[in-house]
Amino acid sequence: MYCKINLLQKRLIAKTEECVEKEITIQEITKELANCKKLANKKYHLEIEESIRLYKQELSKQNEKMKSCIAERNMFENQVEDYKNENNRIKKEKTDLQMKYHEMKLKTSRKSPSIAEKE
Repeated sequence: MYCKINLLQKRLIAKTEECVEKEITIQEITKELANCKKLANKKYHLEIEESIRLYKQELSKQNEKMKSCIAERNMFENQVEDYKNENNRIKKEKTDLQMKYHEMKLKTSRKSPSIAEKE
């Protein structure tokens, strides 16, 4: 009977040691899994940060292009405004010259009726 108990105790001790070893292995695997998750998470965050950085660079380039286009548009608007003002000035000048011409024509026609009749 003692032999049987002794044998069972040895088997129990062996199984307990095996169980402890497996528990240690499980803990190590769990730690490795946690480390892998952390690394994957860091890598994912690094990829996101890189994407954000690239998007910011692209946005900055687009903003510069947009500012350039707006400045160019403003320059053209100013040019158009200048041309309109010059056009109005020239029209006014033309009208004034026409008025002066007609006034001079009237004066000359009053001074010499024979010249007015020839025309």
